[in-house]
Amino acid sequence: MHKFDFLKRIVPDFAKNLGLDWQMLHIPSLNFSEKSANELKKYVILHHTETTPEQDCNFHSSLYLLTNSDRPNKVSAHYLILRAEEYVNYSDKHIAGIVNLVGDSKKAWHAGSSEWAEDINLNDLSIGIEINNNGFTEAFSNAQMASLIVLLHGLKKAYNISPFNLLGHAEIAPNRKSDPSHHFNWQLLADYGLGYFPLTGGTDEILCKEEDSNETVRAVQNDLLMWGYRYLKADSIFDGGMKSVVESFQRRYAPYEYISALRGCWTNNSQVIINELLKAKEDYTNCKLKIEIDTEKIKEYNPIKIYFAPYKDILVAMGMDYLIN
Repeated sequence: MHKFDFLKRIVPDFAKNLGLDWQMLHIPSLNFSEKSANELKKYVILHHTETTPEQDCNFHSSLYLLTNSDRPNKVSAHYLILRAEEYVNYSDKHIAGIVNLVGDSKKAWHAGSSEWAEDINLNDLSIGIEINNNGFTEAFSNAQMASLIVLLHGLKKAYNISPFNLLGHAEIAPNRKSDPSHHFNWQLLADYGLGYFPLTGGTDEILCKEEDSNETVRAVQNDLLMWGYRYLKADSIFDGGMKSVVESFQRRYAPYEYISALRGCWTNNSQVIINELLKAKEDYTNCKLKIEIDTEKIKEYNPIKIYFAPYKDILVAMGMDYLIN
Protein backbone atom coordinates (compact mmCIF):
# COMPACT_ATOMS: atom_id res chain seq x y z
CA MET A 1 0.00 0.00 0.00
CA HIS A 2 1.28 3.47 -0.90
CA LYS A 3 1.58 5.68 2.17
CA PHE A 4 -0.84 8.19 0.63
CA ASP A 5 -3.52 5.70 -0.40
CA PHE A 6 -5.85 7.28 2.15
CA LEU A 7 -6.01 10.40 -0.02
CA LYS A 8 -8.89 10.97 -2.41
CA ARG A 9 -9.22 13.04 -5.56
CA ILE A 10 -12.21 15.37 -5.77
CA VAL A 11 -13.41 18.40 -7.66
CA PRO A 12 -13.71 21.00 -4.86
CA ASP A 13 -16.84 23.08 -4.45
CA PHE A 14 -15.29 26.30 -5.74
CA ALA A 15 -14.14 24.61 -8.96
CA LYS A 16 -17.61 23.14 -9.50
CA ASN A 17 -19.03 26.62 -8.97
CA LEU A 18 -16.77 27.86 -11.77
CA GLY A 19 -17.76 24.98 -14.03
CA LEU A 20 -14.27 23.50 -13.89
CA ASP A 21 -13.30 19.84 -13.66
CA TRP A 22 -10.20 20.65 -11.62
CA GLN A 23 -9.24 18.07 -9.06
CA MET A 24 -7.28 18.39 -5.85
CA LEU A 25 -6.42 16.15 -2.95
CA HIS A 26 -9.12 15.58 -0.35
CA ILE A 27 -8.68 14.33 3.19
CA PRO A 28 -12.09 14.60 4.86
CA SER A 29 -12.23 16.16 8.31
CA LEU A 30 -15.02 15.20 10.68
CA ASN A 31 -14.82 18.60 12.35
CA PHE A 32 -17.51 20.63 10.61
CA SER A 33 -21.18 21.48 10.79
CA GLU A 34 -23.87 22.30 8.28
CA LYS A 35 -24.54 25.85 7.17
CA SER A 36 -27.99 27.30 6.79
CA ALA A 37 -29.02 28.38 3.31
CA ASN A 38 -28.66 32.09 4.08
CA GLU A 39 -25.06 31.87 5.32
CA LEU A 40 -22.91 33.41 2.62
CA LYS A 41 -19.24 32.88 1.84
CA LYS A 42 -18.39 36.48 2.56
CA TYR A 43 -14.84 36.21 3.90
CA VAL A 44 -11.64 34.22 3.46
CA ILE A 45 -9.63 33.87 6.66
CA LEU A 46 -5.94 32.92 6.59
CA HIS A 47 -4.18 31.03 9.39
CA HIS A 48 -0.84 29.41 10.15
CA THR A 49 -0.71 25.98 11.77
CA GLU A 50 2.21 26.55 14.18
CA THR A 51 3.71 23.21 13.18
CA THR A 52 7.42 22.91 12.39
CA PRO A 53 9.21 20.94 9.64
CA GLU A 54 11.11 19.18 12.43
CA GLN A 55 7.96 17.78 14.01
CA ASP A 56 7.32 14.10 13.47
CA CYS A 57 5.55 13.40 10.16
CA ASN A 58 5.52 17.04 9.05
CA PHE A 59 2.13 17.78 7.59
CA HIS A 60 0.65 14.70 9.25
CA SER A 61 0.81 16.72 12.49
CA SER A 62 -1.37 19.36 10.86
CA LEU A 63 -3.73 16.72 9.53
CA TYR A 64 -4.11 15.28 13.02
CA LEU A 65 -4.88 18.74 14.36
CA LEU A 66 -7.42 19.56 11.63
CA THR A 67 -9.19 16.22 11.20
CA ASN A 68 -9.16 14.45 14.57
CA SER A 69 -12.57 14.48 16.21
CA ASP A 70 -11.31 12.98 19.49
CA ARG A 71 -9.44 16.10 20.59
CA PRO A 72 -11.22 18.19 23.27
CA ASN A 73 -10.78 21.36 21.20
CA LYS A 74 -11.90 20.30 17.75
CA VAL A 75 -10.70 22.50 14.89
CA SER A 76 -10.61 22.33 11.11
CA ALA A 77 -10.29 24.43 7.99
CA HIS A 78 -11.59 24.15 4.48
CA TYR A 79 -8.09 24.02 2.96
CA LEU A 80 -4.51 23.30 4.02
CA ILE A 81 -1.49 24.70 2.12
CA LEU A 82 1.54 22.41 2.36
CA ARG A 83 5.24 23.19 2.42
CA ALA A 84 7.10 22.33 -0.80
CA GLU A 85 8.87 19.39 0.85
CA GLU A 86 5.46 18.04 1.90
CA TYR A 87 4.00 18.03 -1.62
CA VAL A 88 2.35 14.74 -2.38
CA ASN A 89 3.00 12.92 -5.65
CA TYR A 90 -0.32 11.28 -6.28
CA SER A 91 -1.56 9.16 -9.19
CA ASP A 92 1.81 9.62 -10.90
CA LYS A 93 1.07 13.01 -12.43
CA HIS A 94 -0.65 15.06 -9.75
CA ILE A 95 1.48 17.21 -7.46
CA ALA A 96 -0.56 18.71 -4.67
CA GLY A 97 0.26 21.76 -2.62
CA ILE A 98 -3.36 22.17 -1.49
CA VAL A 99 -5.45 19.72 0.52
CA ASN A 100 -9.23 20.12 0.79
CA LEU A 101 -10.49 19.13 4.24
CA VAL A 102 -14.05 20.48 4.43
CA GLY A 103 -16.41 21.36 1.59
CA ASP A 104 -16.99 25.05 0.99
CA SER A 105 -20.70 24.62 1.68
CA LYS A 106 -19.95 23.32 5.19
CA LYS A 107 -18.92 25.27 8.28
CA ALA A 108 -15.31 24.54 9.23
CA TRP A 109 -14.28 25.33 12.79
CA HIS A 110 -11.39 27.71 12.26
CA ALA A 111 -12.34 31.23 13.38
CA GLY A 112 -13.71 30.69 16.88
CA SER A 113 -14.97 33.76 18.69
CA SER A 114 -14.50 36.45 16.06
CA GLU A 115 -15.83 39.80 14.83
CA TRP A 116 -15.29 42.03 11.83
CA ALA A 117 -17.30 45.09 10.80
CA GLU A 118 -20.97 44.23 11.38
CA ASP A 119 -20.40 40.45 11.53
CA ILE A 120 -19.75 38.07 14.43
CA ASN A 121 -18.92 34.35 14.56
CA LEU A 122 -17.17 34.35 11.22
CA ASN A 123 -17.17 30.55 10.92
CA ASP A 124 -20.68 31.05 9.59
CA LEU A 125 -19.58 33.38 6.79
CA SER A 126 -16.09 32.34 5.78
CA ILE A 127 -13.72 29.96 4.08
CA GLY A 128 -10.77 29.05 6.32
CA ILE A 129 -7.30 28.35 4.92
CA GLU A 130 -4.48 26.97 7.07
CA ILE A 131 -0.87 27.35 5.90
CA ASN A 132 1.77 25.01 7.29
CA ASN A 133 4.20 27.26 9.14
CA ASN A 134 5.80 27.32 12.57
CA GLY A 135 4.18 30.68 13.25
CA PHE A 136 7.20 32.46 14.64
CA THR A 137 10.41 32.41 12.57
CA GLU A 138 9.57 30.53 9.37
CA ALA A 139 9.07 32.40 6.11
CA PHE A 140 6.12 31.48 3.89
CA SER A 141 7.72 29.93 0.81
CA ASN A 142 7.24 30.78 -2.87
CA ALA A 143 5.63 27.36 -3.34
CA GLN A 144 3.08 28.05 -0.61
CA MET A 145 2.31 31.53 -1.89
CA ALA A 146 1.78 30.19 -5.43
CA SER A 147 -0.65 27.54 -4.16
CA LEU A 148 -2.45 30.14 -2.08
CA ILE A 149 -2.71 32.62 -4.97
CA VAL A 150 -4.33 30.02 -7.23
CA LEU A 151 -6.75 28.92 -4.50
CA LEU A 152 -7.70 32.49 -3.57
CA HIS A 153 -8.38 33.46 -7.18
CA GLY A 154 -10.62 30.43 -7.52
CA LEU A 155 -12.55 31.32 -4.37
CA LYS A 156 -12.75 34.99 -5.36
CA LYS A 157 -14.21 34.14 -8.76
CA ALA A 158 -16.55 31.46 -7.43
CA TYR A 159 -18.04 33.45 -4.57
CA ASN A 160 -17.42 37.10 -5.53
CA ILE A 161 -15.51 37.78 -2.33
CA SER A 162 -14.52 41.41 -1.84
CA PRO A 163 -10.76 42.09 -1.81
CA PHE A 164 -11.34 43.83 1.51
CA ASN A 165 -12.74 40.64 3.03
CA LEU A 166 -9.49 38.69 2.74
CA LEU A 167 -8.39 38.69 6.37
CA GLY A 168 -6.01 37.10 8.83
CA HIS A 169 -7.17 35.32 11.96
CA ALA A 170 -5.42 38.02 14.01
CA GLU A 171 -7.66 40.70 12.51
CA ILE A 172 -10.92 39.04 13.49
CA ALA A 173 -9.67 37.93 16.94
CA PRO A 174 -6.82 40.32 17.84
CA ASN A 175 -7.23 39.70 21.56
CA ARG A 176 -6.09 36.09 21.25
CA LYS A 177 -4.58 35.34 17.82
CA SER A 178 -1.48 36.38 15.86
CA ASP A 179 -1.77 34.43 12.62
CA PRO A 180 -0.60 34.61 10.00
CA SER A 181 2.64 35.96 11.42
CA HIS A 182 4.48 39.12 10.40
CA HIS A 183 6.49 36.98 7.94
CA PHE A 184 3.42 36.61 5.72
CA ASN A 185 3.68 38.66 2.50
CA TRP A 186 0.36 40.50 2.17
CA GLN A 187 1.87 42.85 -0.41
CA LEU A 188 2.62 39.89 -2.69
CA LEU A 189 -1.05 38.86 -2.59
CA ALA A 190 -2.10 42.43 -3.42
CA ASP A 191 0.25 42.50 -6.42
CA TYR A 192 -1.52 39.36 -7.63
CA GLY A 193 -4.89 41.10 -7.35
CA LEU A 194 -5.82 39.71 -3.94
CA GLY A 195 -6.58 42.23 -1.24
CA TYR A 196 -5.23 45.75 -1.01
CA PHE A 197 -1.86 46.90 0.33
CA PRO A 198 -1.05 50.62 0.66
CA LEU A 199 2.30 51.64 -0.77
CA THR A 200 2.29 55.06 0.89
CA GLY A 201 3.79 55.63 4.30
CA GLY A 202 4.61 58.26 6.87
CA THR A 203 7.09 58.83 9.65
CA ASP A 204 7.93 56.99 12.87
CA GLU A 205 6.45 59.78 14.99
CA ILE A 206 4.31 58.22 17.75
CA LEU A 207 0.85 59.81 17.80
CA CYS A 208 -0.46 57.80 20.75
CA LYS A 209 0.41 54.74 22.81
CA GLU A 210 -0.85 52.53 25.63
CA GLU A 211 -2.15 54.43 28.68
CA ASP A 212 -2.74 57.62 26.68
CA SER A 213 -6.20 59.14 27.02
CA ASN A 214 -7.05 62.00 24.68
CA GLU A 215 -8.92 62.97 21.53
CA THR A 216 -6.14 61.62 19.29
CA VAL A 217 -6.80 58.18 20.75
CA ARG A 218 -10.53 58.56 20.08
CA ALA A 219 -9.88 59.57 16.46
CA VAL A 220 -7.66 56.51 15.93
CA GLN A 221 -10.27 54.26 17.55
CA ASN A 222 -12.91 55.61 15.19
CA ASP A 223 -10.67 54.90 12.18
CA LEU A 224 -9.93 51.34 13.33
CA LEU A 225 -13.62 50.69 13.96
CA MET A 226 -14.51 52.11 10.56
CA TRP A 227 -11.93 49.83 8.94
CA GLY A 228 -13.57 46.80 10.53
CA TYR A 229 -11.77 46.00 13.77
CA ARG A 230 -13.72 45.25 16.91
CA TYR A 231 -12.48 44.49 20.45
CA LEU A 232 -12.04 48.20 21.19
CA LYS A 233 -14.26 51.16 22.07
CA ALA A 234 -14.26 54.78 20.97
CA ASP A 235 -13.69 55.91 24.56
CA SER A 236 -10.41 57.88 24.17
CA ILE A 237 -8.53 55.33 26.33
CA PHE A 238 -5.58 53.46 24.80
CA ASP A 239 -5.89 50.23 26.80
CA GLY A 240 -4.62 46.69 26.30
CA GLY A 241 -7.48 45.83 23.96
CA MET A 242 -6.63 48.72 21.68
CA LYS A 243 -2.95 47.77 21.79
CA SER A 244 -3.77 44.25 20.53
CA VAL A 245 -5.73 45.78 17.64
CA VAL A 246 -2.86 48.15 16.78
CA GLU A 247 -0.42 45.22 16.82
CA SER A 248 -2.73 43.29 14.49
CA PHE A 249 -2.83 46.26 12.12
CA GLN A 250 0.97 46.60 12.20
CA ARG A 251 1.48 42.88 11.66
CA ARG A 252 -0.32 43.13 8.34
CA TYR A 253 0.37 46.63 7.04
CA ALA A 254 3.58 47.72 8.81
CA PRO A 255 5.49 44.58 9.85
CA TYR A 256 8.70 46.59 10.22
CA GLU A 257 6.97 48.48 13.05
CA TYR A 258 5.66 45.27 14.58
CA ILE A 259 9.17 43.88 15.04
CA SER A 260 10.58 47.16 16.38
CA ALA A 261 10.25 49.33 19.47
CA LEU A 262 7.20 50.87 17.78
CA ARG A 263 5.18 47.69 18.27
CA GLY A 264 1.79 48.54 19.72
CA CYS A 265 2.27 52.30 19.25
CA TRP A 266 0.17 54.25 16.77
CA THR A 267 2.50 56.20 14.48
CA ASN A 268 2.17 58.82 11.78
CA ASN A 269 2.98 55.99 9.36
CA SER A 270 0.07 53.88 10.65
CA GLN A 271 -2.25 56.86 10.28
CA VAL A 272 -1.18 57.47 6.67
CA ILE A 273 -1.77 53.78 5.91
CA ILE A 274 -5.25 53.60 7.44
CA ASN A 275 -6.25 56.83 5.69
CA GLU A 276 -5.37 55.22 2.36
CA LEU A 277 -7.14 51.99 3.28
CA LEU A 278 -10.36 53.78 4.18
CA LYS A 279 -10.28 55.80 0.96
CA ALA A 280 -9.55 52.71 -1.14
CA LYS A 281 -12.44 50.81 0.45
CA GLU A 282 -14.80 53.72 -0.19
CA ASP A 283 -13.60 54.06 -3.80
CA TYR A 284 -14.03 50.32 -4.36
CA THR A 285 -17.54 50.42 -2.92
CA ASN A 286 -18.38 53.31 -5.26
CA CYS A 287 -16.84 51.50 -8.26
CA LYS A 288 -14.06 54.08 -8.52
CA LEU A 289 -11.30 51.54 -7.86
CA LYS A 290 -10.57 48.26 -9.64
CA ILE A 291 -8.27 45.78 -7.95
CA GLU A 292 -6.45 43.67 -10.51
CA ILE A 293 -3.21 41.78 -10.95
CA ASP A 294 -0.29 44.18 -11.36
CA THR A 295 1.22 42.53 -14.44
CA GLU A 296 4.29 44.77 -14.35
CA LYS A 297 4.96 44.31 -10.65
CA ILE A 298 4.70 40.52 -10.72
CA LYS A 299 7.56 40.37 -13.22
CA GLU A 300 9.73 40.92 -10.15
CA TYR A 301 8.53 37.58 -8.76
CA ASN A 302 10.11 35.19 -11.26
CA PRO A 303 11.13 32.70 -8.52
CA ILE A 304 7.47 32.06 -7.78
CA LYS A 305 6.49 31.35 -11.38
CA ILE A 306 7.66 27.72 -11.50
CA TYR A 307 5.37 26.85 -8.62
CA PHE A 308 2.28 27.73 -10.65
CA ALA A 309 3.02 24.85 -13.06
CA PRO A 310 0.99 22.15 -11.20
CA TYR A 311 -2.04 24.44 -11.47
CA LYS A 312 -1.82 25.07 -15.20
CA ASP A 313 -5.24 23.59 -16.01
CA ILE A 314 -7.16 25.79 -13.60
CA LEU A 315 -5.11 28.88 -14.47
CA VAL A 316 -5.91 28.35 -18.15
CA ALA A 317 -9.60 27.87 -17.32
CA MET A 318 -9.59 31.13 -15.34
CA GLY A 319 -7.77 33.00 -18.11
CA MET A 320 -4.66 33.40 -15.98
CA ASP A 321 -2.17 31.19 -17.82
CA TYR A 322 0.03 34.27 -18.28
CA LEU A 323 1.20 33.62 -14.72
CA ILE A 324 3.09 30.61 -16.10
CA ASN A 325 4.13 31.84 -19.55
